[in-house]
This record gives sequence, C-alpha cells and structure tokens, in this order.
Amino acid sequence: CEINLGPMAKKHRKHHNKSEEAHKQVHHESKKITKEQLHQLDEDSEPELHHGDSSISLSSPMRTITTEHFVSGVKDMARFHKSVISRKQLVFLSVSFGVLIGTVIVGYLLEPQVKPVVQEELQRLQTAASTYYQPALDFIGKNLTEFLTEEKSAAGKAMKDEGWKVKHPVVMIPGFVSSGLEVWDGDDCAKKYFRRRMWGHHTMIRSMLLETACWLKHMSLNLETGMDPPGIKLRAAQGFEAAGSLLPGYWVWDRMIENLAEIGYEPNNMYLAGYDWRMGFQQMQERDNLFGQLKARIETLVQHMKEPAVVLTHSLGSNLFMYFMQWTESPVGGNHPNWVSQHIYSWVNIAGPLLGTPKALAAILSGEMKDTAVLGSWDSFLFKPGSTFSAKRRRDLFRTWFSLSAALPRGGDDIWEHYGPQLMFNFNRSGGVQTPFSVSEAIDLAFSFDDALGKNAARWNNFGTHKEGTGLSDYRTTPAKWTNPLTAPLPNAPDMKVFCLYGVGKATEGQYQYKLTPQVIDEYRPEWKDTSDPISKEQLFKAAKELPNDVDYNALDMDTSVHSESQNIVNGVSIIEGDGTIPLESLGFMCSPQGPWVKGAKTWNPGGNKVVGREYYHEVQVIDPRGGPKTGDHVDIMGNFEMTQDILKIAAGKPELVGPRTHTRINTIAKSLYHKLTTSE
Repeated sequence: CEINLGPMAKKHRKHHNKSEEAHKQVHHESKKITKEQLHQLDEDSEPELHHGDSSISLSSPMRTITTEHFVSGVKDMARFHKSVISRKQLVFLSVSFGVLIGTVIVGYLLEPQVKPVVQEELQRLQTAASTYYQPALDFIGKNLTEFLTEEKSAAGKAMKDEGWKVKHPVVMIPGFVSSGLEVWDGDDCAKKYFRRRMWGHHTMIRSMLLETACWLKHMSLNLETGMDPPGIKLRAAQGFEAAGSLLPGYWVWDRMIENLAEIGYEPNNMYLAGYDWRMGFQQMQERDNLFGQLKARIETLVQHMKEPAVVLTHSLGSNLFMYFMQWTESPVGGNHPNWVSQHIYSWVNIAGPLLGTPKALAAILSGEMKDTAVLGSWDSFLFKPGSTFSAKRRRDLFRTWFSLSAALPRGGDDIWEHYGPQLMFNFNRSGGVQTPFSVSEAIDLAFSFDDALGKNAARWNNFGTHKEGTGLSDYRTTPAKWTNPLTAPLPNAPDMKVFCLYGVGKATEGQYQYKLTPQVIDEYRPEWKDTSDPISKEQLFKAAKELPNDVDYNALDMDTSVHSESQNIVNGVSIIEGDGTIPLESLGFMCSPQGPWVKGAKTWNPGGNKVVGREYYHEVQVIDPRGGPKTGDHVDIMGNFEMTQDILKIAAGKPELVGPRTHTRINTIAKSLYHKLTTSE
C-alpha cells in the first residue's frame, strides 16, 4: 500500500502561511476585517481536498509498504497544525493516519511471513508520530478533553464564584421553530398525539417520517386567515421545556437557563414565552392573546422583583418583541402609554433578523434554501416531485406560515441592492439568458403565485423603508409597520438599554439563481425552451399568475448548477457575511454607531436609548458538533461562553460592562446604507 501525500503537503504548506497571518488579524479583538478578508480566511482555513491529491492502492503487496511519502507529508501537516487546524484538515489527517495503521495491523495479523517488515515499519511510524504528529495529537487531545469536560453552566458557575447575583427579572422569547407545538385537536391520524408534540421532541420525527401527509396537513395553516384549518388545533408548549431543546440532546435555551440558574434565577424570577411561531404576529394576538399574556407576566415579575425586566430575544423572537413593544402602547393594542419605560430595563437582541433574511424568500418561492441546495441532485432523488416531502410540498407548507413573511427582507432596494440582484433567473437550458430581480421585485414575484398569500402578507407586513426627517406619525395605528424597524421607531423609553449580540464569520446565503422547471417550460412555455432573448419581468409575472398550483412540481427551482468562485456562488446560492443564517446587515445595521438607532436617533430612537452592538467571531471547537464555547453560529451562539457571561452581567444590573465590539465592516456598511435613508436620496 503506497500513500503519496506530496502534493497535499505542498498545498497545506501554502495554506498554512496565509491562514496564520489571517487568524492573527481576526483574533486580535481591536482589529476590523474586510468582507474580502473574511471570505479569504474561510477559503484559506479550509482548503478543498481533491481526490487526486492522494492515492491509495489496496492491490499492492503488503511487503511494499513505505512511509517516506507519509512522513514527508506529516512533517508539513504538523507545521500547519501548530497554528490552526480545520475540520477538513483534521479529517484528512485522521483518515490518512488511520489507513496506514489499519493496513499495518491487518498485514500483521493476516500475513505472518511479513512480520519483520511490518515491525520495522511500525518502529519508523512510531518515530514519525512522536516527532511530527505530536502537535496534532496534542491539539486533538486538547479539543477532546475540552468537549468531554465542558460544563454546560460553566459561564454561570464562574460568575457565581465571583459573587454575581440575581437583580432583574428575566423574560425569554424564543425564535422561529424553537417552541414545541402540541396537538389539541385534529384528524384521526393525529388523535394519538393528543397533548404530545407534532413539532419538537421525538414524536415529531416519528410523525414526519411515518405519517408525512398527516404531519404536513396538521402543520399547515389556513392561507386565508393565517390561523387554524377547520378541525385542527396545534398549540404552543408552555414552560421552560417549550423551547429548552428542539429534540433530545439538541439544546436551544437549556444552556442559557442553566447558566442563569447558577447565579440564582428560578421560575419565580424568570419566564420563557413559548408561542406558535408559524403565525403572523397579528394572528398570535388574535388567536392566542399572546401579547396580552406576555404583558401580564412581565408586570407580575416586575411587581414581584421590584425591578424592571431584562428581555432576552433570539432570532425571530427579536422581531416579535419589537412588534410587542409597539402593541403595548398603541391605542389599537394594549393602549398603555409609557409601558415600556416603566417595565423594561434592557432588551437583549440575540441574532435577531431585524431587517429580515433572504432565506425566508427562498423558502416561500420554492421550498428551498442553502441547506437543500447543497444536496444537489440528491434533493431531487430523495424528495422527487410528487413525493410527500418534495420541494413543492415544502413550499406549500412554508407559504401558510405567515411568520416567514415577517422575516422577509426589510428596507427594499435601499438596504439590499449593494449586493446586486436578489434573484437571477436563468431561462434557457444552457443558462445563457438571465433576468435580474431586485429584492422588492423578488418579494412581489413570490406573492404573485398565490393571491391569498400576497394579499395577507402585504396587509400584515411592511417591507419598505422610511426617509429620515419625514416623520413617523401614522405608525402608532398601523400594525403592519410594527414588523419593520425602519417604519416604526423604538419606544420612548430613555432608561431602556438595547443590545444587539450576534455572531459573524460564517458563510451565509444572500442571493439566488433560479430557473423555470423543465416541466413548466415543456407544458406551458415551450417558446422559452431555446430562446436567445431575455424573458421580461412582465412575462414572468404573467406566467406566475397563469401557472396552476395543483401540479406535483414547483414552477421555479433553484438553479444548483451555477457555480462561480469569483462571485462566491455555490450551488446557485451567493455566499455573503453573517452568522450562517442571517446576513450581517440585518444583524448589525440598526445597532451600529452609523445606523438608525444611534446616528438617526431623532427619528428612530426618540427616547435616546443607549444602543450597543457586539459581535462574536465564529471559532469552532473541532470535536464539538455544536461548535463549542466560541461559536458564532445563529443557533449555537446560545451556548457561547462569552456571550452568556455578557448576558448575565446585564441581568445582574451591570450593563455598562458589556461594550460595543466589531470584527467586520458593519460600521462602514451602515454608514453607506444610512446615507440612503436621508431625504435627499
């Protein structure tokens, strides 16, 4: 067996030199890095492994085993691992080492006649391993030890030892898909799940896999009302278990709750508000009285603790809380002026998509996103048209979830056009004819496929922007504007502190390449099959209105055949900066010193609230499947050690210890975007 690592060793040597410099820049807290550096860092830290870089010939005789190439490659790999190691490199290192060891052991057991040769090779390998593998082995051992010994409440325990204690009551509002949904009524196929979860916990997996049609029907809402279909009732689970873990072992809020408990929090001074995350915000109040109940629970906690509350919101929960604050004081809502000022000490927005996310647009358009695009042809194979969980069925389900409309990009072309077209349609089968769509046009296109979706989503949401200096006088009685921080200001609550805490440094989906499906072209638009002329937007909108919805395939599919290294396009998805789910602008623009809540405080922050934006650079602990204590991932950041301690400091009454920090170009980007919000533009 011959193992040739020469080309790979050279490749890793090259990447080591570039990656070491880039990581020194990133890990220095005061350094800011550009978008190009972030992309280069990701590219350099995880070089692609090509099959041609190594060759293993299992047909070679055992007695021809050599280690010269292996040792040479290990030397170079070891030098690289002294500074940094990535997932792909760790896998490569482990597999190559394991193959050689395994082959030697098999030869030793099966071919006694070559034992002298094997023993000699083992001695040479032992020398090589002790000399050149030791840095890598130390790295693996350190990460494995940290993973196995990591305490889920380590951040809280450390602060408890320092004497930190409870001060403010804490209210937690989960994000999209985080709260469990229980069956309270439904068809016969769902009766056995009464008061058990159709979303969340292992019963969800069972119903999804074994009774998919039943699961899809019960998870869908009525497109006309945005609420329950006739005869079906799913309701949000309650208590800390509602969003502690999505599945057994997959925590969401559990770690935050445990860390809060370390410094004295318990059910009498903190509350988790589970809710039906499928509905639009207006329907949450209309059907479940969500805001009335949340208001009452906060008032009870504040009265009990004699201190205003700290509200922790994650992901879509941040958008919901913005809506809630407007509702409490509006004459068409809670009608309690100054309620926020009297009851809220601090709002901690964790990874909130305040300006929406393109991911919601892709889900509504075709039931696809980056997560399904990377499957490529496997998505078609596993979920082929007509199957119970095809892209078309997923799309139909997502369109009934009006919460996704609340997560669509806000601010229109003023905010999103600097990336270029939101959608690019490829029309002939060679991909040569393209028609670009801006973010506003893309949203209109998504709504054009279903009249009820378009009518209700537009009625319950505002996707535009507001020009500074023109006044926001009508927002108090216009609930649709409460879904957009650019069309409704922060409440006039001067003592409330606002924090935007979010991860950065992860590849995030931004724009999409789309195409009409072959079935649509063949059956409804054959004249477009081999056209050399661009298809106009008017033609596309007309086609969207005419195409039937009762077929077993999508009208539009993501064009996963498109790749461009220069444009950061992978499987038809353009990759931009963010936390893996939410783009940087949506995470950080509002809280940037150059953003509306600070620079434009007169319009968007009339109370002059203190606003802090703080970034956590994504650093992965290789062994931990959830990323470890320094992760900046959209969900896994809920276990980030440093962020957890920052939140505990705020809850304990020391928000001044949590200051602004940036690793990205967010302030430069915010300055450019804010300029577009002036009346002169």
